[in-house]
Amino acid sequence: MDKLAENAQKQVEDVSDDDSDDEDVPFACLICRKHYTDPVVTRCGHYYCSACAIKRYAKTPKCLACGATTGGIFNRADKIIDKMNKKREAKEAKDKEGSSDEEIQIEGLKTVDGEEEEGSHSSDSD
Repeated sequence: MDKLAENAQKQVEDVSDDDSDDEDVPFACLICRKHYTDPVVTRCGHYYCSACAIKRYAKTPKCLACGATTGGIFNRADKIIDKMNKKREAKEAKDKEGSSDEEIQIEGLKTVDGEEEEGSHSSDSD
């Protein structure tokens, strides 16, 4: 009975994981620890770079995160791809907003008309 209860609880948890937001999706590959390149997801729900997953599978067929057998099945990670696309679009939109504003001035890089010239002339006249 205890084992049956544990299995039922695990199945409920697994179903809830599928419906959860992007918060449960790691921001980096568990193998290379860098931002994903061509992200894939295992049957057990863990995310890796495609190249990292294939290299790992060549060494061992087990998932790095949980040890489950992957069977060499790595599906495209649409959650992460969508998340990456949204971040990129948001960044591009922010960049466009910034470029449409007036010129950004950084103190010390651009002088105000006449201010610096007067200072340099006063030292020449002394």
